[in-house]
Amino acid sequence: MSGNYKTKAAALGAGLLLRVVSWCALRPVAPAEFVGWQDDYKGGGLALYNLTSDIEGHPAGSTVSDRTLRRLGYRIPFEWRKLFPRDQS
Repeated sequence: MSGNYKTKAAALGAGLLLRVVSWCALRPVAPAEFVGWQDDYKGGGLALYNLTSDIEGHPAGSTVSDRTLRRLGYRIPFEWRKLFPRDQS
């Protein structure tokens, strides 16, 4: 193994990070508005969104999960409500 393997590993990691960031920036923001949470079978929360325009396989007005939007190649619209999924009252 080369003596400067840490330098090569750091360069490889930086290159990978740059590719991931570039890929994320190319993904369009989903045409959707956050509407709420639904408990999933694993005991976690599933973020739900209403579509504001048609996307592949789903007409405008449909309710889809964040997982569906990601699977179709969209970025999730940032919502402060996603940071606080449950009321504390």
